[in-house]
Amino acid sequence: MMTYGQGWVLSAPEALVEKAEASCNRKSFAEIAREGDGQQELWFVRGARDEERTTVRNVANYEPLSTVAESLKVSVWSHYFHWYCDAASWSGRPTGAYVRLIQKEDQDVWGQWLRWPGPSWGLSSKSSDTYEAFGYVLDGRLVSVAQVVLGPEDFAWDFGVYTMPEFRGRGFAVEACRAATESIIGHGRVPWYYYNHYNTPSSRLPRKLGYFLYSEALVSHGG
Repeated sequence: MMTYGQGWVLSAPEALVEKAEASCNRKSFAEIAREGDGQQELWFVRGARDEERTTVRNVANYEPLSTVAESLKVSVWSHYFHWYCDAASWSGRPTGAYVRLIQKEDQDVWGQWLRWPGPSWGLSSKSSDTYEAFGYVLDGRLVSVAQVVLGPEDFAWDFGVYTMPEFRGRGFAVEACRAATESIIGHGRVPWYYYNHYNTPSSRLPRKLGYFLYSEALVSHGG
C-alpha cells in the first residue's frame, strides 16, 4: 500500500481485490497504519531482537492488510518513508576533509571497513550490490559510513548509513551522506533514501540534506 499524500493505492493479487476493498475502503492510510505502527515502535524502543518479530512485530498488527493477506506467506510488515533528492535544486556544499571514499589503497581505513560492525553490503567482496562507500574518519577512526547501493539499470540509487553508537548525534552521518548524494548526482542518477517509520534518527537525515518526501508505503515481507 502506498500514499503520495492524498488517498492511497494498494497492490494485491487479483483473487484478493474484493477482499481488499471490503477491508480497506473508507479507511485512510494513517488509520490502516496506526495500530501496527504502535507495536513496531515498542519493538524498536525496547531494543527487541529480530527473532522477536513473530510476537512483538507481528504480521497481524496491521489488521486490515493482514486480513487481506491471511492466505499469503507474510511474516512482517514495514512502514517506509521514501525520500529523493532533486538534482536540479541540490545545494550541496563541498565535502569536508574528514569524509573519504573508502578504497583498498587507503589501507588503514580499508582495514577498519573490513571489521566494520554495522550493516555492510559490499566493497569487501561481501556483496556485489554496493557501488561505493564514503566514511567519516575522525582522528584516524572510521565512525560513520554511507553506502551506495544500485542495480546497473536503476534510475535511482539508494544508500544506507551506519554510525558507531558512541558517535551518533554529532552530524557525522549527514556529512557521509552528503558525499554519497554528490556521487549519485555526479553519475546522473537520482539519490533515494528510505527508512522505517519508527527510526526517528533516520527521519532527520533527509531533511537536513534537503531531500523531498516522495511517498509512504506499507510493504509485506514473506516468511
